[in-house]
Amino acid sequence: KSLTKNANDNVRRVAPTQLLCAFLFTEDRPLHAYACLRSLRKHLKGAKIDVYVFWQASERACIHSYQLLQTLPETSKLPNGSVSWIDVSNGQLFPAFSRTVNRLSVEGKQHVLLLSDTALFHTDVDVSVACRVLSERREAFTVRLDLNPRIDYFPEASLLASAPSLKCFAGDEQVLLWTRSYDKSKQAYESVPREVGWDSILDWTATVVRAEHMQHFFSALIPPMNTCKELDDKAADWLSRRQRMKQSEISHRSACYQTPLLVTMDPGTFGDAAAADRALRWHLLTSHGVDGSSGPDAPSKLATQVGWKLQECMAYFKGVEASSPPEACLDGLLEPEAYRPHYLTSARVAPAPPKCALPKQLSAPAPVVSWLVPVRNAE
Repeated sequence: KSLTKNANDNVRRVAPTQLLCAFLFTEDRPLHAYACLRSLRKHLKGAKIDVYVFWQASERACIHSYQLLQTLPETSKLPNGSVSWIDVSNGQLFPAFSRTVNRLSVEGKQHVLLLSDTALFHTDVDVSVACRVLSERREAFTVRLDLNPRIDYFPEASLLASAPSLKCFAGDEQVLLWTRSYDKSKQAYESVPREVGWDSILDWTATVVRAEHMQHFFSALIPPMNTCKELDDKAADWLSRRQRMKQSEISHRSACYQTPLLVTMDPGTFGDAAAADRALRWHLLTSHGVDGSSGPDAPSKLATQVGWKLQECMAYFKGVEASSPPEACLDGLLEPEAYRPHYLTSARVAPAPPKCALPKQLSAPAPVVSWLVPVRNAE
């Protein structure tokens, strides 16, 4: 035991050498930002990840919650990386986004993960593989973490489309590549419906893209763009036009992982911004023991962790009772691992995990006594 213990004590943890920058966009949804960062912290592996959270809020209660998340241990630190919170209220989204993108080349970061706060990782992801695909396959424009061969329904676009022809990446068989389709009959100056589903050029749910492409294509966008949706829509239209040029500037292939990695949830199922914020406060109240379940020192401990005064911490939970849980189900949002064993044909799921599971193979026990009965041919 002593030899084993000494050997384990002398083992040095090797820090990942791959660098990845993640852009997380959230607006009036601190509950979803909290759940997304928790799942990212737990399941994203293989790289040093620097997360930039672009947040904005119109509700005063949401502003207060975002300020708490900036200092809460589980949403302000990463084991290998960092978390930076950027307030983009009052029309500051595009300027802050542009400044951050322009710093990537200076910091030596070659890949960016565009992430929505609706994304919840339930399986460990080796993101270094995604970066490797983009480094070795110039024809691959993005690596989408929200897709896998099972996905055939996209509820946000009311689209039913099965997976196209997929080919394995030679460097790692867990990654698949395919060629996107688009309307080749339209010229670049003509407007076309947005490419969606498997043909989407750049999806903002959870997609890894090269930093150089972010700098090149987003530098041509014309402000104002005050919300993530406006930024997404203008970027999709611009990329679609560059793809339909006579000499296309967009490579027509994308990649995804072979296994499901995440789920998404409709924010509307958790009520309005005020209701979702109350659900977050109830969860923090009970999980950190501020309701008295962890002793009288729990409020002071939490106040010390977040750097608030005790009075400020108690004022944040004013009116929240542990005996009055929110109406919306938080099980799936806070424990997305519950969706892992299920066969899902869409990344969008209900807040309550399914209670049933895939059928298991029958393994009946062998009989205690077996009889051999001789049979004669009647002829």
